Amino acid sequence: MFHMIDSRAEKAGAARADCPICGRKTLLQMVKVFDSVHLCCFPVGSFLEDYFAVCPECSSVFALDKTAYIALKGGNGSFLTDEHLHPVYDGAAGGKKAE
Repeated sequence: MFHMIDSRAEKAGAARADCPICGRKTLLQMVKVFDSVHLCCFPVGSFLEDYFAVCPECSSVFALDKTAYIALKGGNGSFLTDEHLHPVYDGAAGGKKAE
C-alpha cells in the first residue's frame, strides 16, 4: 500500500480582536496547520494541528491555543488575552523573532 504524510495549511477565517503588538483593533487572520495522511491519494486523517493568527496591520504572527482558536472562529475576539496569543514573529519590530 502506498501512503504519504504531508503538512498543510488552511485559512480558517478572521475575527476582530486587539493585536498585542501594535495595539490596533483589526481582523486577525487565522490559519490552521496540520499534518495529513493520504492512502492511495485519498486523505484518511489529520493530526498534529497548530493554530496561528496573523495581524494584517503589523504582520505579527501569534500561536493560538485550541481554546482561543475555537473562540476566534466563533467570532468572539473579546475572549483573547495575552495568555492566549503567544507571539511567534514581531512584524512591528522590523521582522524580529518574538521573545
